[in-house]
Amino acid sequence: MDAIKNRRFFEGREDGKYLSFDSKAADGDEYFHVGRMVAMSIVHGGPGPRCFSENFYHYLVGKVKTIEAPIADVPDPDLRNVLLEIKNATTLEELLELNDKHASMLQTAGCYRCLRTLEDKEQVVNDYIQWYFTYRNHVSFQSSNRQEEERVLGYWLDYLIAVKEEASGLSLQDVLMFATGLKEIPAAKLTPQPQLTFQKKLKVS
Repeated sequence: MDAIKNRRFFEGREDGKYLSFDSKAADGDEYFHVGRMVAMSIVHGGPGPRCFSENFYHYLVGKVKTIEAPIADVPDPDLRNVLLEIKNATTLEELLELNDKHASMLQTAGCYRCLRTLEDKEQVVNDYIQWYFTYRNHVSFQSSNRQEEERVLGYWLDYLIAVKEEASGLSLQDVLMFATGLKEIPAAKLTPQPQLTFQKKLKVS
C-alpha cells in the first residue's frame, strides 16, 4: 500500500491524492491491478492506501456523482493560479479579460463560454475542476470497469455451462423463467432481447 500511493497514476498531496491518467499504465491494465490489490488488502483485514482525498474516495465508491474538489487540490501550480485568478476576479471586465487570456486552457476542458455576469466565474472554475479530476481521467476509470465486466462475464458463462451440464441442480429453463417469467422462448422471439447490465453505482452506508 505504501508503494501504490507513489505510483505515477496518482497525483496530489501525500494525504489527498487523486487519480491521474498515464497511457502506459492504462495499456498495461495497471489501474485494474492496483484496484484489485487495494480490494484484496482490505478484504483480508489489511490497510487501504490511506492517501486518497475525501472527495476522490466518495466518487470512487459511488457516494457522489461528481468530484467537487477545492482549487487547492489541483497539483499543477500554473493551472491552480489561473483558476484562482478567475475565482478572484472582482469585475465582469476583468473576468472577460481572463477568459480570453486563458481561452486555450479553458477550451481544452470545454469550459470556454460567453460570460454574461461576474457570477459565471464560479461555474467556469467548477466545470474545469470537474474536467480535470474526472473527465480527463475517463480512460483510467474505464480501464478498471472493462476488466471487471470481463471477469463477471466469465463467471456468468461458467455458470450457464454448469447449468447446461446439470451440475447445479437447475436447468437453462429455470434460468429463463427467472429472467423473463417464461418457460420457453416464444415463436415471435423476445422483445426486447434479454441483456446483462452492469450497475456502476455502489451503495455506501
